[in-house]
Amino acid sequence: MGTLKVFFVIFLLIFYTPFTRAESTYPAEKEKTRLNIDRIYGGFGLSEHDSQIGNAKGEATGFSMFLGYLLPFQPTDYTRISFEAGYLSTENFSWDSGVGELSSADSILTSGILELNLIGNWQVLGRVGYDFGDDEGNFFGLGLGYLFNNGLNIRTEYMEQDKIDILQLNITMRVKDLFY
Repeated sequence: MGTLKVFFVIFLLIFYTPFTRAESTYPAEKEKTRLNIDRIYGGFGLSEHDSQIGNAKGEATGFSMFLGYLLPFQPTDYTRISFEAGYLSTENFSWDSGVGELSSADSILTSGILELNLIGNWQVLGRVGYDFGDDEGNFFGLGLGYLFNNGLNIRTEYMEQDKIDILQLNITMRVKDLFY
């Protein structure tokens, strides 16, 4: 399946699914079926990228920006499921030996995230997704986050892709808290 088709399918799953659940006459159930601004969040981050292609090893720093949507139905009180879509870019890679295949990397990333609440405000998270860019393909990641209040979250993550491994520090905030 082509990249554009995969992106379209993921887009539909993220944004169309909340509207397709059966309508209920109970107000609490109706609230679960609507796209709610309280569940939209955005963020940005800084990252360190490592790549090894053959004998060549390269490093680069980068940044990311993303939007996410926290699903209204959660499996338990201790877990949260959300979807994110974002942009990631690096500066030019510096290679220690040989010439690497990548000079820099730009990507559109989509992913599903499962967060598990730990003690206090600490969270552990896992993500799986697809990279529509210079390192096109599936990826996964693990991370640890701290929720300062209901809207602000700082998290560090390790993501593994086909050619690039990423260590990143992200700050997220609910959109509602930025504008209201």
